[in-house]
Amino acid sequence: MKRSPVGPDLTPKQLLFCEEYPKDCNGTAAAIRAGYSARGAKAAASRLLDHPEIQARLKVAIERRAHRVGVDAEAVLREIQYLALSDIGEVMDFDTADGVPRLRAVRDVPAHARKAIASVKVNRTFVKGSDGKEPVETIEFKFWDKPRALEQLLRHLGLAQTFQIPIDPTTLTDEQLQRIADGDHPLRVLADTRRG
Repeated sequence: MKRSPVGPDLTPKQLLFCEEYPKDCNGTAAAIRAGYSARGAKAAASRLLDHPEIQARLKVAIERRAHRVGVDAEAVLREIQYLALSDIGEVMDFDTADGVPRLRAVRDVPAHARKAIASVKVNRTFVKGSDGKEPVETIEFKFWDKPRALEQLLRHLGLAQTFQIPIDPTTLTDEQLQRIADGDHPLRVLADTRRG
């Protein structure tokens, strides 16, 4: 089959792949949408993503999209950091007079802590009281997946490959993660913890 190049060394299918890939950054799906067979799409995507001209076009397309929507790598990393370093103490007050933890007022919860909350569910029930039925409210909330956010943060910082020993990011303290994020070598952070 004769190739009809449209751009420097790119066929119409390759150009279509360049248009499709930024939609979801899924190479296999983009290859299928660009007209490659479903059976060979994964291999085609791998080959296409290795092509220097395609890499250059995708970089430009993704940068343009990020600029259009006002999102950059720093903003995404900041959001991951909010999840990874979230502290339930910013949402709950554990230091109450009666010793019963209470949800802080919304105005007292910092915006970055609210971003770490995945869902809030309020249940109202009535229980028998001295004056008849008294309402009881139960508030249930869930945080986004902190271990996954920690893993993403470590991967972004290039630390997931640095360690030759398995590390569960959930075992690192917020202080350790912050030191690593600030540029301290992870092994130094772990060594300081063991000495201290």
